[in-house]
Formats: sequence, C-alpha cells, structure tokens
Amino acid sequence: MKNNTFKKTRLTEQAYDRIRTMIISLELPPGFNIIEGQLEEQLSIGRTPIRDALQRLVAENMLDSIPGRGFIVKSMSLDDVKALFETLMIFERVAVYLAAKRINKDQLKQLHTINKKRKTAMKKKDTLTVTLLNSEFHQTIFKSTQNIFIQNALTSIHDQVLRMGYLCYSEKNRSEDISKYEEDAMKDHELILKSFEEGDGEKAIDIMTEHIHRFYQQICSYIGPSIDPLSLFLHTPNIL
Repeated sequence: MKNNTFKKTRLTEQAYDRIRTMIISLELPPGFNIIEGQLEEQLSIGRTPIRDALQRLVAENMLDSIPGRGFIVKSMSLDDVKALFETLMIFERVAVYLAAKRINKDQLKQLHTINKKRKTAMKKKDTLTVTLLNSEFHQTIFKSTQNIFIQNALTSIHDQVLRMGYLCYSEKNRSEDISKYEEDAMKDHELILKSFEEGDGEKAIDIMTEHIHRFYQQICSYIGPSIDPLSLFLHTPNIL
C-alpha cells in the first residue's frame, strides 16, 4: 500500500513538473484548452496523476478549471500584468530587505552558483534554463527571508512571472536590446548579492526596485503600450 502511494505521489510530481514547464515555455500557450488524454499519451503518465497535477496548477493560478471545457491555460490581460507587477514590487522589496539581514553563508554561496550557471546559459542562448535559473535565484532570496508567508506569496506570484520571463527571452521575440537587458539584469543580481554581503537592506531595496521596473518595461515592450503604474516606487524608495 505504501509503495502504491509513493508511486502515485512520484508520478503526480513528475506530471506537475512536466506540465508546469510546458506552460512556462509557452508550449501550452495562454488560452490553450488542455486535453487530458493527449497529455497521457505525450507524458506516458496515467490520468489520475495528471488530473492531480492539473488541480494543483489550478490552485497556483496557472490554469483555470471551467465546467464543460476542462482545464484552460490561464490568460493574463494588461491590467492583470500591471497588478501582478505592483504586487511583485511590494513583496520583492520586503524580501530583499529581510534577506540582507537574515541570509546565511550557504544561501549566499547558492546565489553565486546560480548566477554562474545563468551566465553560462545566457552564452548558450538557452532560453528555458535562463528563465528557470532566474526564478531559482529569486526563490532562494525568498527562502532567506525566514518568513514562510512572504515565501509562499512570492512563490505563487513568480509562477505567473515565469511565463513572462520566457516570453521576454523567447527566440521569436529576441531583439537587439535583449542582450543589453540580460547584462543589466545580471549586474542587478550581482549588486543585490553585494548588498546582502554588506547587510545593507536599503541598498538592496533600491537595486530590486530598478530591477523589477526594468523587467516590467521589457515585458510591456512585447505586450503593448502601457500606463506605467510602477514609477512611483522609483521616487519613494522608503515604501516597502
């Protein structure tokens, strides 16, 4: 009985990881109607683990469950994007402030390692790996806050941000300015690490503010014109 339960859990995790990656990489684009039978064949995983994985992704706001239609990859309007980035800005600023005060040596070492791997992936133009490593960098910061509520809130938000990150780096959207953006983003990561090593929470806030604002502008350049709701954070650095 225990072996069956373990096997089911493992298959559910496998299905979850595979489907989540397909959503992030836009293999399953926004608005896509998921056919469970097709996923069974594609992933060679049974219906129950796939259904459990899909329900988990609904809970994480990656999918919508619609009666009569099944599971739909969640779409995001321009207003949703603005709201998401406003929330991201608030929580990430708090996170880096706390991280600067609470991060340990092992977590700092992990962040340096992630940055090195990300640089390698950037040179190889490995879009998915760059996106996932960027998320891992931020997830490590969340953990270093030692605040489970902030960690859980930001993890949920970043599930949505991942798709936009991949859009930003995807080959069909690559432009001449993307290399500059990548370099600037990496410099931000390095400066954030330096602020952590110095225990300077205020500096970490300033860097993260610019970092998220730059990412927001990059996303808006792909999805259309916007009214910038984030600029107020650039001029009020003491607002957490």
